[in-house]
Amino acid sequence: MEWGKKGACRLCFIGRGLQVVEDEWQLFHERMDNPARFLKNEGKEALVFWQTKNVSTKVIELLIGFEALGEFYSPTGKLLEFRELVTIAEQVWGIQIKNFRQLKSRVLKRYKEKTVLDQMERLIEKLREQEYK
Repeated sequence: MEWGKKGACRLCFIGRGLQVVEDEWQLFHERMDNPARFLKNEGKEALVFWQTKNVSTKVIELLIGFEALGEFYSPTGKLLEFRELVTIAEQVWGIQIKNFRQLKSRVLKRYKEKTVLDQMERLIEKLREQEYK
């Protein structure tokens, strides 16, 4: 094994390079299996529509939950940052979220209002009741 100036093993960098190649290979297969998923949205048409008065707030609440999960990664294996999640949401829903950092801060500071997590909990309970009837 060869060690670099800061004690980093060169084989570690080779391992990371191999991981990038593996990720790209998986992405290639995903594109082959689901080509429609990778088509460019040239017309900038929304893929889905959000029906609520406070779209930005609801989307930010949802993205805070996604960020907390820590489960969304780029094809190269990098954990997505909040701003990247916002960009994806803007593209999917065809919206623009201005000042998303301030909005995120405001959402996190709320204590008395019901959040999307409370709504999701009620929805899960409702779905459980329907399934076990």
